[in-house]
Amino acid sequence: MNPIRWKLHWQILLSLTLATIFGAFILPSTGEGFSADFVSFCQFAGKLFMNALKMVIVPLIVASIIAGVMHLGAEKGVGRMGFKTFPILHL
Repeated sequence: MNPIRWKLHWQILLSLTLATIFGAFILPSTGEGFSADFVSFCQFAGKLFMNALKMVIVPLIVASIIAGVMHLGAEKGVGRMGFKTFPILHL
């Protein structure tokens, strides 16, 4: 009966159930100090996750755009297409 060996949908359902129980019953009875600290920790963890996600996604998108432009084949069109692709260059 090891939860790690369960199928993914059952693991997700278990974690959602435990999170609901924690949020509904355990968290309100701990007091204001713990609740405020817990909320600030969750905000910090969320901001950290979003920044890490941006660090991965933005270079991936830029690399995909550059690779797509380079596969056009026409060397003369690469400069023109690159100029159209990056709107920051239109200053």
